[in-house]
Amino acid sequence: MPVDVPANPPLGVVADHVFASGRCSLEADSALILFSDGLIEAGQRTDMYGIDRVLRQLERSRGGCGDGVAQALLDGALAHAHGTIDDDVAVVVLRLSLS
Repeated sequence: MPVDVPANPPLGVVADHVFASGRCSLEADSALILFSDGLIEAGQRTDMYGIDRVLRQLERSRGGCGDGVAQALLDGALAHAHGTIDDDVAVVVLRLSLS
């Protein structure tokens, strides 16, 4: 379930910027996935990897370990961009496990 938060500038770029925030609840065995715009912007300007491909990859990776989910996202973006991504990419996967 995507959490909609308004876009914010990068940290430190705009002095005294008030950043938007969002809130969600995680259930047992769920995950929070955070990624930078470099992931969705991988590829050509006219054919970026995009949020739809990210969501499809997350669906295919459902239940996987955090490292595996992050690697699958990066591998998908790299394949789409023919092996070269021009921007930095950060992917963080936090999985809530109550066991």
